[in-house]
Amino acid sequence: MTQTEFEQHVNFMLSNPSLLCQTHYTDCCGFYAFFYCWIQQEPDLFKQFIYALYHYESARYNGRDYIVRGEIKAALEKGLRSDPTQDWGILNRKLPHNAEMLIALMLADTFSFLPFYYEPYSNKKHFENKAIWAGMSMGSQERLLRSFGFEITSIGNDFVETNIFPFDEEERSLLIESLDQKKKILMLVNSWMMIPGCTDPFPANYTPRPNPGFPVNGLVGTHWIVLLSYSQNQSVFWDYGSPTGRNYTGDLLEHTAGYIVLS
Repeated sequence: MTQTEFEQHVNFMLSNPSLLCQTHYTDCCGFYAFFYCWIQQEPDLFKQFIYALYHYESARYNGRDYIVRGEIKAALEKGLRSDPTQDWGILNRKLPHNAEMLIALMLADTFSFLPFYYEPYSNKKHFENKAIWAGMSMGSQERLLRSFGFEITSIGNDFVETNIFPFDEEERSLLIESLDQKKKILMLVNSWMMIPGCTDPFPANYTPRPNPGFPVNGLVGTHWIVLLSYSQNQSVFWDYGSPTGRNYTGDLLEHTAGYIVLS
């Protein structure tokens, strides 16, 4: 990827954040939901950050250093290993040379899925769709947002099945008021359970995958989205690959583990 191509992609991305698309089942949906919000709120800072990573392979942001390790550079050049037990027909294609994928893989290498567990990405060990290195829980998303200087209000947790979290009226009201105030809201949902109500499903997110054997059913098929509008009967949300948003019929909160409001 030449410098000119990189700059063209960054400028296009800044002008069209709704077109962000991770592709390739990399389980970076949490980072892409973050990018969607960050670009709209602080486009200049996003551009400075990604330029530093590209040109210098390191960047300092909000008092923290971020480094692009050799393994990440190799992954961008050669693609990620596919999981032979999950053949989706597109896994052997190379990763697209998207500028934002540089940040996504670097952040996946930095922010662990669990607060007490960290394992840096290794092409020899990790498959592209193994969430233990790239997936984002509520806790890791909170740490990511705070590390980049965002003030947040977080509702929910990682230890409740995503189809039965008991949101009370106060928490529902906070959600609606935050939308009225044009605040960005990231939601961790159960994409499998959303299938019947999603009128414009994206196959990568809403097609059931083999059960990996997690002891908690609700942790299977989790997915990060950005909420655009909400009522108990109809909601609209953005996720990667949905430039105009997706419609959901029903109460989206019934399939939500938690949500984070950006102030």
